[in-house]
Amino acid sequence: MPSNSRLQEHSKWDTRRKGVEWALEHVGLTLYKMRSSTYHATGEKGRYRITAWWDRPDQDKFELVRLAKQTLGEFDYLLVVELDEAHEVRIACELGADHVKSLARPWKDGDDTGELGLDILPLLQHKEELASMGARLFDPNSAFLDDWQLTDPGRPRVPDEVLERQRLFAKRVLAAYGHACAACRSDVSNTKGRNWVQACHIRPVKDIGSDHLCNGIALCPSHHWAFDEGLMTLDPDGHWIASKQVPRECQYKFVLDLQGNQAFLPGSEQRPHPEALTWHRLHVFVDREKEPNRDLRR
Repeated sequence: MPSNSRLQEHSKWDTRRKGVEWALEHVGLTLYKMRSSTYHATGEKGRYRITAWWDRPDQDKFELVRLAKQTLGEFDYLLVVELDEAHEVRIACELGADHVKSLARPWKDGDDTGELGLDILPLLQHKEELASMGARLFDPNSAFLDDWQLTDPGRPRVPDEVLERQRLFAKRVLAAYGHACAACRSDVSNTKGRNWVQACHIRPVKDIGSDHLCNGIALCPSHHWAFDEGLMTLDPDGHWIASKQVPRECQYKFVLDLQGNQAFLPGSEQRPHPEALTWHRLHVFVDREKEPNRDLRR
C-alpha cells in the first residue's frame, strides 16, 4: 500500500496537471513536452513554458522556477498558474521572455551553474505592477472584452469536450453572479447545497453562441425559461423588458413584475456584452409586431 507521502506527492502533481490543463484551455495552447513540474506548449504566438503550484500554509517559502540560461531562448512566454486548496485556479499570469529575463536572478548567491531563479509567488502578489509591464493576467471568474467573441463556429462537437465546456461556462457565470438570479436575486439551494440557479447563454449554442462569460447570465429556472422563450430581455442600460405578449395572468407575474427593474449584474468585465444583448433583442425577444401571438399556456 502506498505511503501517505507517496499519496501526497501524487496529489501534488495531479493538482499541477489540472492547473496546466486550465492554462492550456484559456490561452489556446498545445502541450508538446512534460517533464517533472516543467511543461512546454506551443500556440499561435509562440512557445510557452508553464508552471503551476497550489496554495500552502507557509507562504514564506516562495516557489521558485529554475531557468537554465542556455534554454531561455527556447520559449517566448512563461505562464504562471496559481491554484487554491480546492485545486481551483486563482489567477494566472503570462510573462513575455523579456519580462522573464529582467526578473530572473542567479539561483543562489555566487551560483555559477548557469541556472536562474524566479520567485513566482511574489509575481502574482503584484498584479498592478505586472499589468503595467504589459503582462497578461487571467482570472477564471472574469473575462476581458478584448477577447470577446459572440459566436464560436469551432465549438467542439465531441460529447466529452462539449460537457467540459458547459461545465466551465456554468462555473464562471454562476461565480460572477454570486450564484444568484440576475432577475429576482433568488439563490435557493437544496438540502445538499446544490444551487438551483442556472447559467444561461444569451446567444444560444444552437445559434453558434460562444461560451464566453459575457455571453452568459445567471437565472433561476423560471426566468431562464422566460428568457429563452423571448418573454423578457434586457435593454442597453441593464433594465428588464417584459414582452407585451405575455398574458396578464397571475402565473406570469414573475415576468410582468420585472418591467423596468434594474438587473442584478456583476462588474463591467463580467456583465453581458452589448452585442449579445442586442442579438437577443433582435432574434429572441417576441415583443415585435412581426412576431405572431403564441399560446404560452400549451
